[in-house]
Formats: sequence, C-alpha cells, structure tokens
Amino acid sequence: MQISLSDEARDSFRNYINLERTAVSTYLRQKTFTITFDRMVVENLRKKNIIFINHMSPFIRWITKSNIDNAYNTYKVYALQSKTTKIPSDIYLFRIEKLRMEGVVNREILKYGLISLSTETCLSSSESEEVIHDMLKFGIDWDYKEYNADCLSRCYAKLEEYIYNQIDHDISEFGMENENIVQIRTRRLVSLFDRKIAQGKSRLESLIINKRKENIIRMTQATIKKNEEKKKEAIDLLNSKKNVDPEFHLVVVGLVNIL
Repeated sequence: MQISLSDEARDSFRNYINLERTAVSTYLRQKTFTITFDRMVVENLRKKNIIFINHMSPFIRWITKSNIDNAYNTYKVYALQSKTTKIPSDIYLFRIEKLRMEGVVNREILKYGLISLSTETCLSSSESEEVIHDMLKFGIDWDYKEYNADCLSRCYAKLEEYIYNQIDHDISEFGMENENIVQIRTRRLVSLFDRKIAQGKSRLESLIINKRKENIIRMTQATIKKNEEKKKEAIDLLNSKKNVDPEFHLVVVGLVNIL
C-alpha cells in the first residue's frame, strides 16, 4: 500500500518521529512511502523500501494520536452511487445525525434523512434508514457528480429541518418516558425507606419501653436518621434527572446517485 502524505501531514509526522534514528524512520520521513501489514510480503519481495507496519509502529501510533487530538474529526461529506429498487432512480441528499439523551436512563440513536433533488421531497425516516444502510454497505464512489447547486441548497435546508423536527419529537417523547420513570422509582424509594424508618422507630419505641441500654438506643436513633438522610439523597438524585439533557451532532452528509 502506497502512502502519500500532504505537506501538513508530513510535517506533523516528522515532528512526531523527530527523535527516532532507525532505518525505518528514514523511509517514513519521505513524502511517499510503501507499507504492508503482512510481514511475509517484506520477506518474499526482499525490498527495503517496503515497510512492515503493525499497531506498535510509529506511523500507526501517530495516526492514533492525531485522531485523539482532533477528536476523530474526520471529513464528513460523501458522494456515492448505489443500485436499489426500494426508491426511484434519482440523485438524493442524505444526512445522518447522532442523538444522545440523558435522564434517569440514557439513550443514543441515529437519525436518518433522505431527500430527492428532483422532487425536493423527504422520504420517511424508516425508508431513509433502510436505503442509507444499503447505500453505505453496497455503494461505490461517485466521481463525476452532476447536480443543481441552488436545488441542493434548498434540499439541504429542508432535510435539516425535517431531521431536527424528528429530533424534537424524540426528545419530547423521551422526556415523558423519563418523567414516568422518575415517578415510579420515587414511589418505590419512598415505600422502601418509609418501611425501614417505620421499623426503626418501632424498635426504638420498644427499646425505650423496655429500658434498654443507652448505647443501643443511640445506635437505633442513628440508624433511623441515616435512613432518613439516604431517602432524601435518593429522591434529590432522581429529581435532578427529571430534565432531559439532549446532545446531537452531524455524523455524515452527502449525495447518492441511485441508478
């Protein structure tokens, strides 16, 4: 596999391996070099300019560090060609958003959108998801893209609004589910701690009537107080999760030419 680095990437990589003085690092400092993940290739061809690479190699470690430093901010625009009978042949704009909602429980979902550039009509979410899955699995690069820029701009705005409306609906629905869960768990907690506290108070009353030792009475009082504090803390924690904390971001956007 031949690797060709841009000037910026080459400078970054050279800085990363600046202190290395191995024979391999000499080849890696070139703008273009050839690598393989199969050690047998190097042994069979016996060419010094083919570099064996594994997960411990400087090149892979540099890629990993760059991804972490840049929060895996890869290029999120694609153009593909795909064949399917599920939707009419046309050029479509597709978009995938990732939605994460945090409450008492957390939920993470992907939202799919697909719009025809000729009719400027959005497909349903379920239909878009099915087609996009097939497209990402079987699609090939579309090198010669032809489309109307003005139409594309309008469709981009329509598709974005359509998906954001879907996200608003999901957040609202999750909020109602989350509220129900909070109420159910609160009732369970109150019932559990009230039972423990009542048992403790009953035992305390019995200890006082029977004139038991003072240290036993104090221990029972401390247990009752501890359960009352735990009850309050547990309810406060549940109430703090009543409000849904949503977060969403773009995964990918692009064009697909359905043949």
